[in-house]
Amino acid sequence: MDYDYSSDQSKAIKQFIDLLNSSSTQQAQRKVSSTTAIQYLFARKFDVPKAVALFEANNLIRQREGLFGFNTSADPLRTELETGKFTILVSRKKKISENNLQ
Repeated sequence: MDYDYSSDQSKAIKQFIDLLNSSSTQQAQRKVSSTTAIQYLFARKFDVPKAVALFEANNLIRQREGLFGFNTSADPLRTELETGKFTILVSRKKKISENNLQ
């Protein structure tokens, strides 16, 4: 790790990794790295239970939507990424609230 984490932050990183790598739901998948742990912990201000909940929710969505195993070096994804053009879709919440106003 390039960054010097506080003692509490280091403990949170270790706890996050230990919790997820020992869980039965994680066994079928690859082990959680310290980089992944740090990303989720930063997103939840090093609150381990909230970071674990976010990680698990993210994985559930990825599984439900089939968002695993992208090969970014194969067509057609490679050519799309090379264009540098990305479409931001309107969020569902915004669209629903706009429809309610009409």
